[in-house]
Amino acid sequence: MLRRLTGLILLSTCLATTPAASAAELWNDVFIAARGATKVTVLDPDTREFAATLDVGLVPAALAVSVPLKLLVIADGISPRIAFFDLGDRELHMLALDFVPQRILFAPSGTVLVAIDTIGGSVAFIDAAARSVTGRIADLGPIREALFSDDGRMFYVSTDTVGLTPFDASHVTIAKRPVSTAPFSAFARSPNGREGFGLRAGGMIDVFDLRRGERLDRLRDASSADAVFVTGTGRFLVLLDNAHQQIAIAAVEGLRSVAAVPAKPGMTWVYSAWFDMVAFVTLTAERELLVYDLDHAQSRGSIALDGTPGPGAVTPDGSKLFLPVADPSAVLVIDAPTGQIVSRVPLSAAPILAVMAGSYGLCH
Repeated sequence: MLRRLTGLILLSTCLATTPAASAAELWNDVFIAARGATKVTVLDPDTREFAATLDVGLVPAALAVSVPLKLLVIADGISPRIAFFDLGDRELHMLALDFVPQRILFAPSGTVLVAIDTIGGSVAFIDAAARSVTGRIADLGPIREALFSDDGRMFYVSTDTVGLTPFDASHVTIAKRPVSTAPFSAFARSPNGREGFGLRAGGMIDVFDLRRGERLDRLRDASSADAVFVTGTGRFLVLLDNAHQQIAIAAVEGLRSVAAVPAKPGMTWVYSAWFDMVAFVTLTAERELLVYDLDHAQSRGSIALDGTPGPGAVTPDGSKLFLPVADPSAVLVIDAPTGQIVSRVPLSAAPILAVMAGSYGLCH
Protein backbone atom coordinates (compact mmCIF):
# COMPACT_ATOMS: atom_id res chain seq x y z
CA MET A 1 0.00 0.00 0.00
CA LEU A 2 2.88 2.32 0.76
CA ARG A 3 6.00 2.75 -1.28
CA ARG A 4 8.59 5.32 -2.28
CA LEU A 5 8.72 6.91 -5.70
CA THR A 6 11.89 6.84 -7.77
CA GLY A 7 12.87 7.68 -11.31
CA LEU A 8 11.02 11.01 -11.55
CA ILE A 9 11.82 13.53 -14.27
CA LEU A 10 12.23 17.25 -13.62
CA LEU A 11 12.19 19.71 -16.50
CA SER A 12 12.93 23.44 -16.20
CA THR A 13 12.45 26.38 -18.49
CA CYS A 14 12.14 30.15 -18.27
CA LEU A 15 9.05 31.83 -19.71
CA ALA A 16 8.32 35.50 -20.24
CA THR A 17 5.19 36.96 -18.66
CA THR A 18 3.37 40.21 -19.32
CA PRO A 19 3.04 42.77 -17.95
CA ALA A 20 5.84 42.93 -15.37
CA ALA A 21 4.84 42.74 -11.70
CA SER A 22 6.70 41.87 -8.53
CA ALA A 23 6.29 38.55 -6.73
CA ALA A 24 4.92 40.39 -3.70
CA GLU A 25 2.14 41.75 -5.89
CA LEU A 26 1.41 38.48 -7.64
CA TRP A 27 1.02 35.98 -4.85
CA ASN A 28 -1.56 38.22 -3.20
CA ASP A 29 -3.67 38.40 -6.36
CA VAL A 30 -6.45 36.37 -7.98
CA PHE A 31 -5.32 33.65 -10.41
CA ILE A 32 -7.80 32.82 -13.17
CA ALA A 33 -7.51 29.73 -15.38
CA ALA A 34 -9.15 29.74 -18.80
CA ARG A 35 -10.76 26.93 -20.75
CA GLY A 36 -8.30 25.26 -23.15
CA ALA A 37 -5.46 27.75 -22.52
CA THR A 38 -2.04 27.41 -20.89
CA LYS A 39 -2.13 31.05 -19.80
CA VAL A 40 -3.26 32.09 -16.31
CA THR A 41 -4.57 35.63 -15.87
CA VAL A 42 -3.58 37.47 -12.69
CA LEU A 43 -6.01 40.09 -11.38
CA ASP A 44 -5.22 42.69 -8.70
CA PRO A 45 -8.11 42.42 -6.19
CA ASP A 46 -7.78 46.06 -5.09
CA THR A 47 -7.54 47.87 -8.44
CA ARG A 48 -9.36 45.10 -10.39
CA GLU A 49 -6.78 45.53 -13.11
CA PHE A 50 -4.75 42.81 -14.78
CA ALA A 51 -1.36 42.36 -13.10
CA ALA A 52 0.14 39.71 -15.38
CA THR A 53 -0.46 36.88 -17.81
CA LEU A 54 1.50 33.73 -17.01
CA ASP A 55 2.22 30.93 -19.47
CA VAL A 56 2.22 27.92 -17.15
CA GLY A 57 2.89 25.20 -19.71
CA LEU A 58 -0.25 23.17 -18.94
CA VAL A 59 -3.95 23.78 -19.45
CA PRO A 60 -5.01 24.12 -15.79
CA ALA A 61 -7.67 21.92 -14.26
CA ALA A 62 -6.41 22.66 -10.74
CA LEU A 63 -4.38 25.49 -9.20
CA ALA A 64 -2.70 25.87 -5.81
CA VAL A 65 -0.74 28.81 -4.38
CA SER A 66 2.03 28.74 -1.77
CA VAL A 67 2.59 32.05 0.01
CA PRO A 68 5.89 31.08 1.72
CA LEU A 69 7.40 29.85 -1.55
CA LYS A 70 5.64 32.41 -3.78
CA LEU A 71 4.74 29.51 -6.01
CA LEU A 72 1.84 28.69 -8.32
CA VAL A 73 1.28 24.98 -8.95
CA ILE A 74 -0.78 23.60 -11.83
CA ALA A 75 -2.24 20.22 -12.77
CA ASP A 76 -4.13 19.57 -16.01
CA GLY A 77 -5.92 16.40 -14.87
CA ILE A 78 -5.04 14.47 -18.06
CA SER A 79 -1.26 14.04 -17.97
CA PRO A 80 1.15 12.71 -15.29
CA ARG A 81 2.78 16.13 -14.86
CA ILE A 82 2.66 19.04 -12.44
CA ALA A 83 3.86 22.54 -13.31
CA PHE A 84 5.59 24.75 -10.72
CA PHE A 85 5.61 28.44 -11.65
CA ASP A 86 7.94 30.57 -9.49
CA LEU A 87 6.26 33.95 -9.10
CA GLY A 88 9.58 35.55 -8.16
CA ASP A 89 11.96 34.61 -10.95
CA ARG A 90 9.17 33.60 -13.39
CA GLU A 91 10.73 30.21 -13.97
CA LEU A 92 8.63 27.19 -14.90
CA HIS A 93 9.48 23.67 -13.75
CA MET A 94 7.74 20.43 -14.73
CA LEU A 95 7.60 17.39 -12.48
CA ALA A 96 6.60 14.03 -14.00
CA LEU A 97 4.76 11.44 -11.90
CA ASP A 98 3.75 7.89 -12.69
CA PHE A 99 0.03 8.67 -12.34
CA VAL A 100 -2.35 11.41 -13.45
CA PRO A 101 -3.25 13.80 -10.60
CA GLN A 102 -6.69 15.44 -10.69
CA ARG A 103 -6.17 17.42 -7.51
CA ILE A 104 -3.30 19.27 -5.81
CA LEU A 105 -3.23 20.46 -2.21
CA PHE A 106 -0.71 22.30 -0.03
CA ALA A 107 -0.12 21.39 3.61
CA PRO A 108 -0.59 24.27 6.10
CA SER A 109 3.15 25.00 5.94
CA GLY A 110 2.88 25.85 2.25
CA THR A 111 6.03 23.84 1.56
CA VAL A 112 4.61 20.31 1.24
CA LEU A 113 2.34 19.54 -1.70
CA VAL A 114 0.23 16.45 -2.30
CA ALA A 115 -0.79 15.39 -5.80
CA ILE A 116 -3.88 13.20 -5.78
CA ASP A 117 -5.24 10.73 -8.30
CA THR A 118 -8.84 10.72 -7.14
CA ILE A 119 -9.80 8.00 -9.64
CA GLY A 120 -6.97 5.52 -9.19
CA GLY A 121 -6.40 6.18 -5.49
CA SER A 122 -2.77 7.36 -5.43
CA VAL A 123 -1.18 10.25 -3.52
CA ALA A 124 2.33 11.68 -3.98
CA PHE A 125 3.96 13.82 -1.26
CA ILE A 126 6.16 16.50 -2.80
CA ASP A 127 8.80 18.83 -1.38
CA ALA A 128 7.56 21.91 -3.25
CA ALA A 129 10.79 23.91 -2.81
CA ALA A 130 12.96 21.10 -4.18
CA ARG A 131 10.22 19.90 -6.55
CA SER A 132 10.89 16.29 -5.60
CA VAL A 133 8.63 13.46 -4.47
CA THR A 134 9.32 12.28 -0.93
CA GLY A 135 6.71 9.58 -0.53
CA ARG A 136 3.74 7.83 -2.06
CA ILE A 137 0.48 6.21 -1.02
CA ALA A 138 -1.16 3.86 -3.52
CA ASP A 139 -4.07 1.47 -4.00
CA LEU A 140 -6.54 3.45 -1.90
CA GLY A 141 -9.44 3.19 -4.32
CA PRO A 142 -11.46 6.19 -5.57
CA ILE A 143 -10.79 9.16 -3.28
CA ARG A 144 -13.67 11.41 -2.21
CA GLU A 145 -11.68 13.85 -0.07
CA ALA A 146 -8.16 14.46 1.22
CA LEU A 147 -7.05 16.97 3.84
CA PHE A 148 -4.39 17.88 6.41
CA SER A 149 -4.71 18.57 10.12
CA ASP A 150 -3.93 22.13 11.22
CA ASP A 151 -0.32 21.32 12.14
CA GLY A 152 0.28 19.36 8.94
CA ARG A 153 1.35 16.25 10.84
CA MET A 154 -1.68 14.19 9.92
CA PHE A 155 -3.06 13.59 6.43
CA TYR A 156 -6.50 12.07 5.98
CA VAL A 157 -8.08 10.29 3.03
CA SER A 158 -11.77 9.51 2.60
CA THR A 159 -12.60 6.94 -0.08
CA ASP A 160 -15.65 5.26 -1.58
CA THR A 161 -15.17 2.31 0.75
CA VAL A 162 -13.48 3.69 3.91
CA GLY A 163 -14.73 6.78 5.74
CA LEU A 164 -11.48 8.29 7.03
CA THR A 165 -7.94 6.88 7.17
CA PRO A 166 -5.18 8.84 8.96
CA PHE A 167 -1.58 8.94 7.72
CA ASP A 168 1.56 10.29 9.34
CA ALA A 169 2.44 13.04 6.85
CA SER A 170 6.12 13.16 7.84
CA HIS A 171 6.81 9.48 7.25
CA VAL A 172 3.94 8.79 4.81
CA THR A 173 2.76 5.80 6.80
CA ILE A 174 -0.61 4.81 8.23
CA ALA A 175 -0.82 6.45 11.65
CA LYS A 176 -3.53 4.22 13.04
CA ARG A 177 -6.51 2.18 11.93
CA PRO A 178 -9.27 4.05 10.09
CA VAL A 179 -11.05 6.62 12.25
CA SER A 180 -14.26 5.68 10.47
CA THR A 181 -14.85 2.64 8.29
CA ALA A 182 -18.25 3.63 6.88
CA PRO A 183 -17.90 5.87 3.80
CA PHE A 184 -18.95 9.53 3.77
CA SER A 185 -20.86 11.18 0.96
CA ALA A 186 -19.05 14.47 1.71
CA PHE A 187 -16.35 15.74 4.07
CA ALA A 188 -15.25 19.21 5.16
CA ARG A 189 -12.54 20.66 7.42
CA SER A 190 -12.92 23.52 9.89
CA PRO A 191 -10.93 26.70 9.10
CA ASN A 192 -8.58 26.09 12.04
CA GLY A 193 -7.91 22.59 10.72
CA ARG A 194 -8.61 20.87 14.02
CA GLU A 195 -12.04 19.40 13.27
CA GLY A 196 -13.42 17.46 10.35
CA PHE A 197 -17.09 16.95 9.47
CA GLY A 198 -18.17 13.81 7.63
CA LEU A 199 -21.64 13.55 6.08
CA ARG A 200 -23.19 10.09 6.11
CA ALA A 201 -26.13 8.69 4.25
CA GLY A 202 -29.29 9.14 6.28
CA GLY A 203 -28.49 12.66 7.44
CA MET A 204 -25.80 12.16 10.11
CA ILE A 205 -22.66 14.24 10.48
CA ASP A 206 -19.68 12.87 12.42
CA VAL A 207 -17.26 15.37 13.97
CA PHE A 208 -13.59 14.41 14.25
CA ASP A 209 -10.54 15.72 16.06
CA LEU A 210 -8.04 15.80 13.19
CA ARG A 211 -4.98 16.16 15.43
CA ARG A 212 -5.79 13.08 17.47
CA GLY A 213 -7.74 11.13 14.87
CA GLU A 214 -10.80 10.58 17.05
CA ARG A 215 -14.54 11.05 16.67
CA LEU A 216 -15.89 13.78 18.96
CA ASP A 217 -19.60 14.12 18.30
CA ARG A 218 -22.45 13.40 15.94
CA LEU A 219 -25.21 15.58 14.49
CA ARG A 220 -28.19 13.43 13.55
CA ASP A 221 -30.59 16.02 12.18
CA ALA A 222 -28.91 16.75 8.84
CA SER A 223 -31.98 15.93 6.75
CA SER A 224 -31.09 14.50 3.33
CA ALA A 225 -28.17 16.83 2.68
CA ASP A 226 -25.86 16.00 -0.21
CA ALA A 227 -23.00 18.41 0.61
CA VAL A 228 -21.53 20.03 3.72
CA PHE A 229 -19.51 23.27 3.99
CA VAL A 230 -17.87 24.97 6.97
CA THR A 231 -18.00 28.78 7.01
CA GLY A 232 -14.86 30.93 7.01
CA THR A 233 -14.55 31.53 10.75
CA GLY A 234 -15.91 28.10 11.64
CA ARG A 235 -19.15 29.33 13.22
CA PHE A 236 -21.60 27.44 11.01
CA LEU A 237 -22.11 24.33 8.96
CA VAL A 238 -24.07 24.92 5.76
CA LEU A 239 -25.72 21.81 4.31
CA LEU A 240 -27.06 21.71 0.76
CA ASP A 241 -30.25 19.67 0.38
CA ASN A 242 -31.22 19.67 -3.28
CA ALA A 243 -33.85 16.97 -2.86
CA HIS A 244 -35.88 19.18 -0.52
CA GLN A 245 -34.77 22.47 -2.12
CA GLN A 246 -33.39 23.89 1.09
CA ILE A 247 -30.21 24.62 2.98
CA ALA A 248 -29.66 23.74 6.64
CA ILE A 249 -27.61 26.01 8.91
CA ALA A 250 -26.13 24.56 12.10
CA ALA A 251 -24.01 26.27 14.74
CA VAL A 252 -20.72 24.36 15.02
CA GLU A 253 -20.40 25.00 18.75
CA GLY A 254 -22.39 22.22 20.35
CA LEU A 255 -23.81 21.27 16.93
CA ARG A 256 -27.09 22.93 17.70
CA SER A 257 -29.73 25.22 16.19
CA VAL A 258 -30.25 23.46 12.88
CA ALA A 259 -32.45 25.73 10.79
CA ALA A 260 -33.88 24.85 7.39
CA VAL A 261 -34.13 27.73 4.91
CA PRO A 262 -35.87 27.51 1.50
CA ALA A 263 -33.58 27.29 -1.52
CA LYS A 264 -33.73 25.99 -5.09
CA PRO A 265 -32.64 22.76 -6.82
CA GLY A 266 -29.29 22.62 -8.56
CA MET A 267 -27.14 24.04 -5.72
CA THR A 268 -23.44 23.30 -6.23
CA TRP A 269 -21.20 25.38 -3.92
CA VAL A 270 -21.16 27.66 -0.87
CA TYR A 271 -19.03 30.76 -0.23
CA SER A 272 -19.13 32.36 3.21
CA ALA A 273 -18.04 35.97 3.69
CA TRP A 274 -18.10 39.07 5.87
CA PHE A 275 -17.40 37.55 9.31
CA ASP A 276 -19.69 34.62 8.48
CA MET A 277 -22.74 36.87 8.31
CA VAL A 278 -23.30 36.13 4.62
CA ALA A 279 -23.36 32.98 2.50
CA PHE A 280 -23.55 32.79 -1.29
CA VAL A 281 -24.84 29.57 -2.88
CA THR A 282 -24.27 28.93 -6.58
CA LEU A 283 -26.85 27.52 -8.96
CA THR A 284 -24.54 26.70 -11.87
CA ALA A 285 -27.03 25.64 -14.52
CA GLU A 286 -29.50 28.40 -13.62
CA ARG A 287 -26.78 31.11 -13.58
CA GLU A 288 -27.91 32.36 -10.21
CA LEU A 289 -26.39 33.12 -6.81
CA LEU A 290 -28.56 32.70 -3.71
CA VAL A 291 -27.75 35.04 -0.80
CA TYR A 292 -28.31 34.14 2.86
CA ASP A 293 -28.08 35.88 6.22
CA LEU A 294 -26.38 33.25 8.38
CA ASP A 295 -26.89 34.98 11.73
CA HIS A 296 -30.67 35.07 11.27
CA ALA A 297 -30.92 31.94 9.07
CA GLN A 298 -32.92 33.62 6.35
CA SER A 299 -32.78 34.38 2.65
CA ARG A 300 -31.58 37.75 1.35
CA GLY A 301 -32.75 37.08 -2.19
CA SER A 302 -30.65 36.16 -5.19
CA ILE A 303 -28.31 37.61 -7.80
CA ALA A 304 -28.87 36.91 -11.49
CA LEU A 305 -25.58 36.09 -13.22
CA ASP A 306 -24.90 36.89 -16.87
CA GLY A 307 -22.74 33.78 -17.31
CA THR A 308 -22.23 30.24 -16.03
CA PRO A 309 -20.31 30.40 -12.72
CA GLY A 310 -17.17 28.42 -11.94
CA PRO A 311 -15.25 28.01 -8.67
CA GLY A 312 -14.31 31.41 -7.23
CA ALA A 313 -12.47 32.98 -4.30
CA VAL A 314 -13.33 35.24 -1.37
CA THR A 315 -10.79 37.88 -0.33
CA PRO A 316 -8.92 37.21 2.95
CA ASP A 317 -10.92 39.91 4.76
CA GLY A 318 -14.17 38.32 3.58
CA SER A 319 -15.41 41.50 1.95
CA LYS A 320 -15.62 40.42 -1.70
CA LEU A 321 -16.28 37.35 -3.79
CA PHE A 322 -14.45 37.04 -7.12
CA LEU A 323 -16.66 34.75 -9.20
CA PRO A 324 -15.61 33.69 -12.72
CA VAL A 325 -18.41 33.27 -15.24
CA ALA A 326 -18.40 31.98 -18.82
CA ASP A 327 -20.51 32.69 -21.90
CA PRO A 328 -19.93 35.64 -21.77
CA SER A 329 -16.54 35.52 -20.07
CA ALA A 330 -15.81 37.72 -17.07
CA VAL A 331 -14.97 37.86 -13.38
CA LEU A 332 -17.78 39.27 -11.26
CA VAL A 333 -16.80 41.16 -8.12
CA ILE A 334 -19.53 40.80 -5.50
CA ASP A 335 -19.61 42.97 -2.39
CA ALA A 336 -20.37 40.73 0.58
CA PRO A 337 -22.01 43.24 2.97
CA THR A 338 -24.51 44.45 0.38
CA GLY A 339 -24.78 41.27 -1.67
CA GLN A 340 -24.45 43.23 -4.90
CA ILE A 341 -22.27 42.97 -8.01
CA VAL A 342 -19.97 46.00 -7.85
CA SER A 343 -17.75 45.28 -10.83
CA ARG A 344 -17.54 43.12 -13.94
CA VAL A 345 -14.08 42.48 -15.40
CA PRO A 346 -14.30 41.15 -18.98
CA LEU A 347 -11.99 38.29 -19.97
CA SER A 348 -10.77 37.25 -23.41
CA ALA A 349 -11.31 33.53 -22.74
CA ALA A 350 -13.85 31.51 -20.78
CA PRO A 351 -12.66 31.07 -17.15
CA ILE A 352 -12.99 27.72 -15.41
CA LEU A 353 -11.79 28.65 -11.90
CA ALA A 354 -10.23 31.37 -9.77
CA VAL A 355 -8.01 30.92 -6.72
CA MET A 356 -6.42 33.33 -4.25
CA ALA A 357 -3.71 32.77 -1.65
CA GLY A 358 -5.04 33.18 1.87
CA SER A 359 -8.63 33.15 0.66
CA TYR A 360 -11.23 33.59 3.44
CA GLY A 361 -11.79 30.39 5.40
CA LEU A 362 -12.29 27.01 3.76
CA CYS A 363 -15.83 27.26 2.50
CA HIS A 364 -14.65 27.88 -1.04
